[in-house]
Amino acid sequence: GITTVMDAGIKGELRILDDTTFVQIIKLEDGSSIIGRITAIKDEKVEIQTDMGLIIVPVSKIQEIETATSGAIKNGQYWFANPNSSRLILAPSGRMLDKGKGYIADYCLFSPRVAYGITKNISVSGGATLIPFSREDQWFYLMPEFGMDVNDNSALSAGAAVFMPFWDSPGSSFPLLSVAYGAFSAGKPDSRITAGVGYGIVRDEWMKLPVFLFGRDIRIFKGVSLVSENYIFMDNDRVLQTVFCYGCRFFSKSLCVDAAFVKTLDCALFGLPFVSIAYNF
Repeated sequence: GITTVMDAGIKGELRILDDTTFVQIIKLEDGSSIIGRITAIKDEKVEIQTDMGLIIVPVSKIQEIETATSGAIKNGQYWFANPNSSRLILAPSGRMLDKGKGYIADYCLFSPRVAYGITKNISVSGGATLIPFSREDQWFYLMPEFGMDVNDNSALSAGAAVFMPFWDSPGSSFPLLSVAYGAFSAGKPDSRITAGVGYGIVRDEWMKLPVFLFGRDIRIFKGVSLVSENYIFMDNDRVLQTVFCYGCRFFSKSLCVDAAFVKTLDCALFGLPFVSIAYNF
């Protein structure tokens, strides 16, 4: 079990950790970190059991303590939890934002977005376009989403996205558009597959056939993931179009940059470049 011993004004809990399936990352005031388990606290000092043996550290030298599963330690290095698990490149995954967590993102410079977890099962996001010199073609959208964990390694989500032009004028090329969707993600936090389906409504008219989503993200380094997001558009029981989106995600606990390409089967070379940046809070 985990036994809380005292509160010394340290960020996180100063506690004895008996459960060997967890480890503690103890960050010291000099910027270094110790990975192990606190086994005793006495005389204003803590005893930390590490792979290299027992280390004794004064409590006054500790700035922060973070608890993680043993699987988060790879080659002696702590891999913090992936802060971007609720989304692929553009589409949502089956995972939800944690309560009180969210992000502020910008896609290709001209499309900002904000997302926030209201509870662990409900989140909402919204955004708009800021395309220069195109007043009639500006639009905004709102996306409520609901979801749940099926088990430790899989999750379901469902939601809707409503896209509306700022000015519904005859010159606008963006009609009122809504998309109802569902997504399922399976796999460990650092290696997942995602499948989804969506139906669109354009000015009160349902699409005849759904759009299918297949995605994959795999973390290859502490702050680097490979991400793929692919769509299949159907028409009368045949594939009308396939769109591929693939690239690299570079991230820390708070910042995330996606560098990707978007292409179709008949598109030459790599496709169109796509760049986004997000701040996780």
